Amino acid sequence: MYRVAASHLTREGRWCVMGTYEILSLLFLGGSFLIALLTYIDRHNKK
Repeated sequence: MYRVAASHLTREGRWCVMGTYEILSLLFLGGSFLIALLTYIDRHNKK
């Protein structure tokens, strides 16, 4: 089971505090999804 550090649950205004690892992971995940989506659209349009 995963445990979340208490510092990540604190909120400052509307934004949650995120570490560098979480930010880079989200950016990498979003970029990978975008590349996969564009590849799918490109292959789907060629048929």
